Amino acid sequence: MLTADYAAKIARDWNVPASGAGFVTRFQVAPVSLTGQLIAHRSTRLKASIAASETLSITDIAFGWGFNSASHFARSFRDAFGMTPRDYRQRAQALTARSPPTFQSAQGMMPL
Repeated sequence: MLTADYAAKIARDWNVPASGAGFVTRFQVAPVSLTGQLIAHRSTRLKASIAASETLSITDIAFGWGFNSASHFARSFRDAFGMTPRDYRQRAQALTARSPPTFQSAQGMMPL
């Protein structure tokens, strides 16, 4: 599903009309409320703070984001993302630890 704004951007990029029967059949546009956009943005930032912080505990992050209970935060996170905050952090750190192999070139280190 696309937001109406993103679908219009795609239509502009492809030089097709952003309305009409052809547009509707090509794209399924989901109406997204401001509240939905804010929740999605906040969720993205929250996940980033969990993945990036190695020194703060999950509880400290939960309290920093306005939760009053670590268990409520963990349940809410699991319901929203399908895993606990601890599991998310471990997976994110495991992915970060795996860096792609590099080789030395005239410009410096380059990923393969």
